[in-house]
Amino acid sequence: MDEFLKTISRSLGRESVPSRPLSDPPVLDERIARLVGPDAPLLERFVSAAEGSKLVVMRVERDRIVGAIAKLLRDKGLTRAVVARSGLLATQQLVAGLRGASIEALGWDETSLDATYDCDVGVTDVWMAIAETGSLVVRGTEAHARALSLVPPVHVAVVERGQIVPDLIDAMQRIKAEGTGSGVVMITGPSKTADIEMNLVTGVHGPGEVYVFVVVD
Repeated sequence: MDEFLKTISRSLGRESVPSRPLSDPPVLDERIARLVGPDAPLLERFVSAAEGSKLVVMRVERDRIVGAIAKLLRDKGLTRAVVARSGLLATQQLVAGLRGASIEALGWDETSLDATYDCDVGVTDVWMAIAETGSLVVRGTEAHARALSLVPPVHVAVVERGQIVPDLIDAMQRIKAEGTGSGVVMITGPSKTADIEMNLVTGVHGPGEVYVFVVVD
């Protein structure tokens, strides 16, 4: 980079400016930098922030998660689902449970990216959920493609209490520590965009509806 800048300076007839090491960022008081402390009621803060961003949040017990998701899909008329094969969705055998409820469900390992465009709903777990902003953090893996939360018109996510972190600082520190930034999606409400007159339209670049089941036990 230094050599590149020197080349530009020489071509402009200017003396190159020697590079200087960047100074360390200032240390901020935690009370200023963080809006949600680790001792805050994280589940309640997450639910409140998520609902404020137009996510539909429902609380459910662990052993009722399959039935709750199946009921939601039936009630919404969603008949084709693609499901992540990870986390609670795998241990609760969600694919088999949805098939037993007469829903055409495919695990991510049974389908392809192209096929997700023909599905009504993508069902995923999350890597993290952020109490400060009500955001879902989805990480792409072999069992859980990012497309599941981005392509189908409806996204259903399952959040466990232990996955909720206080704020964006915690989330970004974890993303940096694990080196997974390019494979991460942060979802704060349904997909939306606005034109120059601020007419808001949802579902243009991704799911227009996002339902979140929070496991309470």
